Amino acid sequence: MTQTPYDTMPDVAVEMPFMQQRLRRTGQRPMSFTGRELCSAMSYASGTPLWYEINLYQTDDDDFVVDVRMFSKSENERDIHRAHRVSTVDAMFEWLEGHDPILDIESDCMTLSSDTMSPTEVALRAADIRMRVDEGRRQYRDLVGQILYDLDIGPQMGTALGA
Repeated sequence: MTQTPYDTMPDVAVEMPFMQQRLRRTGQRPMSFTGRELCSAMSYASGTPLWYEINLYQTDDDDFVVDVRMFSKSENERDIHRAHRVSTVDAMFEWLEGHDPILDIESDCMTLSSDTMSPTEVALRAADIRMRVDEGRRQYRDLVGQILYDLDIGPQMGTALGA
């Protein structure tokens, strides 16, 4: 479900106020800026091992921030938080479309040690990793497609983004 800060009435934009934002980033310092949320979307569905949340922001100095979060239902994996700041709308869309969700899969879940695992266990672990990668890519790409569609169809959105 995608949420945008715009009214459902055609051509009537409701601008969200600029506020101080502070975003978590896995393995990095938090990203702080003054900005407003342009839209957010989440791919949560019961029965899936992970899900994504994507938030897009416009800063008060007309930069854009992409906030991508991957959440895992497994207690053995940590959630991943990525935030990336760019200077144009096109760069924001390029980053969204270019991000590969395989980067969000924990590397320790990809460990296949033939020394301590039987061939069957290695094959099962490999199949599980493949399933997680495929599911992550599917969810991420579906979510990005929905966000790009929702941002593209609103004539008021192009104006708000300076397009």
